[in-house]
Amino acid sequence: MNNILASRVIESLLLGIKLPYILVYRYYKDDDYITEVVDDQQRILAIIAYLQEYFQNENGEKEFSNKNGFALKDLRIMHELNNCKSKSNNKKE
Repeated sequence: MNNILASRVIESLLLGIKLPYILVYRYYKDDDYITEVVDDQQRILAIIAYLQEYFQNENGEKEFSNKNGFALKDLRIMHELNNCKSKSNNKKE
C-alpha cells in the first residue's frame, strides 16, 4: 500500500467511516494462542505505521513498518491535515 492509500485509510478513520472487517485466524500452539491476519494486513500496517507503533513479525520479533511515521498525503476531504504526522513517544529499537 502506498502512502496515498494509507493516508486515505487514516482519513476514513478520522471521519468516522467504518472500515470493512478484518479477517484473523487464531489457533493454539505450544501452550499459547497465535493470532494471524488472514485478510487486510495492509490496512492494519498502514494504521500501525501512521501511529509509529511496532508489530510482531512472523518470527515474533518487534518490527516497525517501512512507512513508519509517514505524513498524510493527498487527502480527499481533510485537506488541512496533508503533511501531518502522528506524534509518538516510540523510538525505533
